[in-house]
Amino acid sequence: MFLTKEDQERLQETYLEGPASIVFEILSKSTRNDDISKKLPAYLASGVKEAWIIDPENETISIHWTDGEEDYTGNSRATSIILPGFWIRGSWLWTPDAMPVMSALDEIEKSDQ
Repeated sequence: MFLTKEDQERLQETYLEGPASIVFEILSKSTRNDDISKKLPAYLASGVKEAWIIDPENETISIHWTDGEEDYTGNSRATSIILPGFWIRGSWLWTPDAMPVMSALDEIEKSDQ
Protein backbone atom coordinates (compact mmCIF):
# COMPACT_ATOMS: atom_id res chain seq x y z
CA MET A 1 0.00 0.00 0.00
CA PHE A 2 0.95 3.64 -0.35
CA LEU A 3 -0.22 6.72 1.52
CA THR A 4 -0.25 10.19 0.01
CA LYS A 5 1.05 13.02 2.18
CA GLU A 6 -2.54 14.01 3.00
CA ASP A 7 -3.42 10.48 4.14
CA GLN A 8 -0.29 9.96 6.27
CA GLU A 9 -1.88 11.74 9.24
CA ARG A 10 -4.13 8.68 9.67
CA LEU A 11 -1.13 6.38 10.12
CA GLN A 12 -0.91 5.37 13.77
CA GLU A 13 1.94 3.51 15.45
CA THR A 14 0.36 0.07 15.02
CA TYR A 15 -2.43 0.57 12.45
CA LEU A 16 -3.86 2.74 9.69
CA GLU A 17 -7.04 4.59 10.58
CA GLY A 18 -9.01 4.34 7.33
CA PRO A 19 -8.08 3.21 3.83
CA ALA A 20 -4.75 3.37 2.02
CA SER A 21 -4.39 5.87 -0.82
CA ILE A 22 -3.17 3.18 -3.22
CA VAL A 23 -3.23 -0.60 -2.88
CA PHE A 24 -1.04 -2.91 -4.96
CA GLU A 25 -2.44 -6.45 -5.17
CA ILE A 26 -0.30 -9.14 -6.81
CA LEU A 27 -2.45 -12.04 -7.95
CA SER A 28 -1.53 -15.61 -7.18
CA LYS A 29 -3.18 -18.77 -8.47
CA SER A 30 -4.53 -19.73 -5.06
CA THR A 31 -6.25 -16.39 -4.26
CA ARG A 32 -6.79 -14.82 -7.70
CA ASN A 33 -10.60 -15.18 -7.76
CA ASP A 34 -11.06 -13.74 -4.26
CA ASP A 35 -8.59 -10.93 -4.96
CA ILE A 36 -10.58 -9.84 -8.02
CA SER A 37 -14.16 -10.56 -6.96
CA LYS A 38 -13.99 -9.76 -3.23
CA LYS A 39 -10.91 -7.75 -2.27
CA LEU A 40 -10.92 -5.27 -5.17
CA PRO A 41 -14.54 -4.16 -4.65
CA ALA A 42 -13.92 -3.99 -0.88
CA TYR A 43 -10.86 -1.77 -1.38
CA LEU A 44 -12.78 0.69 -3.54
CA ALA A 45 -15.87 0.64 -1.32
CA SER A 46 -13.74 1.39 1.75
CA GLY A 47 -12.26 4.53 0.18
CA VAL A 48 -9.03 3.32 -1.44
CA LYS A 49 -8.45 5.88 -4.20
CA GLU A 50 -6.55 3.61 -6.58
CA ALA A 51 -6.10 -0.18 -6.69
CA TRP A 52 -3.48 -1.86 -8.87
CA ILE A 53 -4.11 -5.50 -9.79
CA ILE A 54 -0.82 -7.00 -10.95
CA ASP A 55 -1.29 -10.30 -12.76
CA PRO A 56 2.02 -12.13 -13.36
CA GLU A 57 0.28 -15.12 -14.98
CA ASN A 58 -1.27 -13.02 -17.77
CA GLU A 59 1.39 -10.29 -17.61
CA THR A 60 -1.13 -7.51 -17.16
CA ILE A 61 -1.66 -4.58 -14.82
CA SER A 62 -5.13 -3.17 -14.20
CA ILE A 63 -5.55 0.08 -12.33
CA HIS A 64 -8.97 0.65 -10.77
CA TRP A 65 -10.69 3.76 -9.42
CA THR A 66 -14.26 4.13 -8.22
CA ASP A 67 -15.19 5.65 -11.59
CA GLY A 68 -13.32 3.34 -13.96
CA GLU A 69 -10.28 1.27 -14.77
CA GLU A 70 -7.37 1.08 -17.19
CA ASP A 71 -5.64 -2.09 -18.40
CA TYR A 72 -1.97 -2.33 -19.40
CA THR A 73 -0.13 -5.11 -21.20
CA GLY A 74 3.35 -5.70 -22.54
CA ASN A 75 5.79 -2.82 -22.30
CA SER A 76 3.14 -0.10 -21.91
CA ARG A 77 3.37 2.37 -19.04
CA ALA A 78 0.93 1.78 -16.17
CA THR A 79 0.47 5.27 -14.73
CA SER A 80 -0.92 6.35 -11.37
CA ILE A 81 -3.41 9.20 -11.16
CA ILE A 82 -3.14 9.48 -7.37
CA LEU A 83 0.67 9.60 -7.29
CA PRO A 84 1.67 12.02 -10.08
CA GLY A 85 4.88 11.02 -11.83
CA PHE A 86 4.72 7.36 -10.74
CA TRP A 87 4.50 4.76 -13.48
CA ILE A 88 6.02 1.40 -14.30
CA ARG A 89 6.39 -0.72 -17.40
CA GLY A 90 4.86 -4.16 -16.99
CA SER A 91 7.87 -5.72 -18.68
CA TRP A 92 9.98 -4.59 -15.71
CA LEU A 93 7.91 -6.97 -13.57
CA TRP A 94 7.71 -9.90 -15.97
CA THR A 95 11.45 -9.94 -16.77
CA PRO A 96 13.07 -8.17 -13.81
CA ASP A 97 16.64 -8.95 -14.86
CA ALA A 98 16.11 -7.13 -18.17
CA MET A 99 16.05 -3.70 -16.47
CA PRO A 100 18.20 -2.94 -13.43
CA VAL A 101 16.23 -1.20 -10.68
CA MET A 102 18.35 1.96 -10.78
CA SER A 103 17.91 2.23 -14.55
CA ALA A 104 14.13 1.95 -14.16
CA LEU A 105 14.16 4.66 -11.48
CA ASP A 106 16.28 6.88 -13.73
CA GLU A 107 13.77 6.42 -16.57
CA ILE A 108 10.87 7.36 -14.29
CA GLU A 109 12.72 10.40 -12.94
CA LYS A 110 13.77 11.65 -16.41
CA SER A 111 10.23 11.37 -17.76
CA ASP A 112 8.96 13.59 -14.92
CA GLN A 113 11.22 16.51 -15.91
